This record gives sequence, structure tokens and C-alpha cells, in this order.
Amino acid sequence: MTRAEKAKKRQEEIEATICKWTELDSFGYRDLLYKSALEFLEIMEGAGDSQYLKKMASKRSFWNWWSSKWYSRDSAFIQRVLPEYKCLKAKYIEEKYREWHSVNYLITNTPIEDSYYHLIEYINI
Repeated sequence: MTRAEKAKKRQEEIEATICKWTELDSFGYRDLLYKSALEFLEIMEGAGDSQYLKKMASKRSFWNWWSSKWYSRDSAFIQRVLPEYKCLKAKYIEEKYREWHSVNYLITNTPIEDSYYHLIEYINI
């Protein structure tokens, strides 16, 4: 199995675990990932420059970066948060999961801004 295949398999396992405990279906999970990315772009770049946002949102490198960050956060959620919440109903786990991935939480509690600025230097839009 190639490194890419292993990574893809790991992402599928992570997604399945999150969906199991939150009772999100695959569409709901991926919709949350997508909408969170667009919200992140709007906060980081301001909603006023819609052309720039569209251009950035169309970049494969942005989506690869965002997905990588998302799955890293999911992995951390599974290791750090889920053990404390497993005894609760899925709706409470989902609430905590959404809080964990909220853009405001990310900006204030993670180094995602620095990582994003490195990305846009690399993309050079």
C-alpha cells in the first residue's frame, strides 16, 4: 500500500469514527468540512473580496491543506475529547465536535493562522 493509500484509508477510518459517535452521515460530515472552510476564508480574508475568496476556494492546494488540518483536528478530537464524551448521547458529542471545529475556536486556540499564511505565500495568488 502506498503512502497516499495509507493516508486515504486513515482519513476514511477517522471519518467513520466521527460519524459513528456524532451520528452525522457522510454528507453531513463533509458538508461541515466544506462550510467551515468557506467560513474560515471569509474570516481570514474578509467577505468583501468575493473574487479572491472564489479564487482561493477553487485551489486544490487550499483544499488539501484544509482537509489535512481537519483530519488532524479530528484525530486529536478522537484521542482527547471523545473518551470523556463517549457516555453521552450522540447529539452532545456532535455539539462538542462542532465546537471543536468552529472557526472562532480554531483561530483563538490553534496555530492555524500561521499555517494559513504560509499556505498563501506558497500558493501566491
